[in-house]
Amino acid sequence: MPESRPTVSVVMIVLNGAPWIGQQLDALAAQRDAPEAWEVVVADNGSTDGTQGIVSERARSFPVPLRLVDASGTPGASHARNVGASAARADLLAFCDCDDAVGESWVREATLALAEHVCVGGRIRAMTSPQDPGSDVLNPSGLHGRGVQSCNFGVRREVFFSVGGFDESLPPYGCEDSEFSLRVLAHGHEIASAPRMELYFRQTVGFRRTLAKVYASGVAETLIWHRHPQNFGRPLTLGAVLVDVVRWPLATLRSTASGGVTIKDVARSAITAWAHVVGYLTWVRTGRAGRPRLVLEPYDVD
Repeated sequence: MPESRPTVSVVMIVLNGAPWIGQQLDALAAQRDAPEAWEVVVADNGSTDGTQGIVSERARSFPVPLRLVDASGTPGASHARNVGASAARADLLAFCDCDDAVGESWVREATLALAEHVCVGGRIRAMTSPQDPGSDVLNPSGLHGRGVQSCNFGVRREVFFSVGGFDESLPPYGCEDSEFSLRVLAHGHEIASAPRMELYFRQTVGFRRTLAKVYASGVAETLIWHRHPQNFGRPLTLGAVLVDVVRWPLATLRSTASGGVTIKDVARSAITAWAHVVGYLTWVRTGRAGRPRLVLEPYDVD
């Protein structure tokens, strides 16, 4: 008999995820009350650590169809997610990352939420060891501002491609979910909260690694500012980003005086301000940013 078409496709992206992907696959394999027919698509962005072998081995005994697709054509999360969405066979897409762990009813809750809304963001809790189901909630509403976070969201496939998927012209890391959300909203769609669609998030360990991600996100944010200035309250200019750098010491003193500000907060604000300058000079002013590279039609994925 032909394999039934899945109700929902889980799209997971990975790049050198061998140390962690097993935990995420375990969480997906143990789903409770999921639809009768669903699938997992793993989009590999060019791993060199044996990740592909791990996924292929797990696919032999996985409780639902588990497919590995090559998404190494362009470095970056945006391309990987677009390839994964293209390979998906369901009308509903639920996105997660390889280094986190979905909750026990995550697939069910994503499916229910997408039956009511075209795009939803799930609640994210801190990953602990052993896992505490009551661990700290990192986004109580399930949203980041008005948008989704790419490690835990769902969208109808038709809407995903009608807005252009993820912009592949952005830097390989940072803010691609915010930019995607802006286009979903600009097309007149609602982004809804799905608080029961819970995922446990593996937080970055180490001060330097954390700040490196802050810097990368700050550079990427500059391109979003360039393309969506109406959402930033002012146009992107060299003067605008330099003013933020000049004002940073006084703003920091005021924040410190009011209390509740950590060294990490101070470092984060400084690096973000500087990253905006670098992003403007190296991506916007040089023309390197180019035009958005959106995907309005699915890729042809084997």
